[in-house]
Amino acid sequence: MPTIAKQSYKQSYTDNVELSIFNCGHEYCQPGHTWGPGVRDHYLIHLVVAGKGVYQVNGAAYNLQEGDLFLAKPNQLITYAADETDPWEYYWVGFNGACANKLVQQTPFSDVQPVHHCKDPQSTRETIYNIYLARGPEPQCEADDRLPVPVHGPADEGSARSHAQHAVFQQPVCAGRYQVYSVQLFP
Repeated sequence: MPTIAKQSYKQSYTDNVELSIFNCGHEYCQPGHTWGPGVRDHYLIHLVVAGKGVYQVNGAAYNLQEGDLFLAKPNQLITYAADETDPWEYYWVGFNGACANKLVQQTPFSDVQPVHHCKDPQSTRETIYNIYLARGPEPQCEADDRLPVPVHGPADEGSARSHAQHAVFQQPVCAGRYQVYSVQLFP
């Protein structure tokens, strides 16, 4: 196991922006490491890149492994825990703002399906890592505040989500004082 178990940052202000990256990071969890039961005040997406764990939400438990993503919504009671014998490693990105719910509605997640297996976990990992690098653990000057924003990727064949939705965030979007660029989180 690596010597650095967790790297992350947390944004301490949102200034009533349309969309804000709240936190982002990467963690190698210890066996049995658990968060919750608890409630978040922002949206939070985790990508499992190794190992296994369990995510509990809405009275259901989901056994997750490499390539699985899970979504936590604000004010939702959740628990997630690393496996005792094969603990997970994951990346996460948390976000909030006036447009956060609209963005989540364009992803494969729903209230009845808060988990999603991505077809290209390496690309998704790189995207979340790039979000982390865009802000980094140190505050940046306002002149360089460009944030990539997690946006849905192509809908699965036969999905109810139409291809027309793919054009929603194709141009840079202004979100408060940030210039926001779209990225493809679900390849």
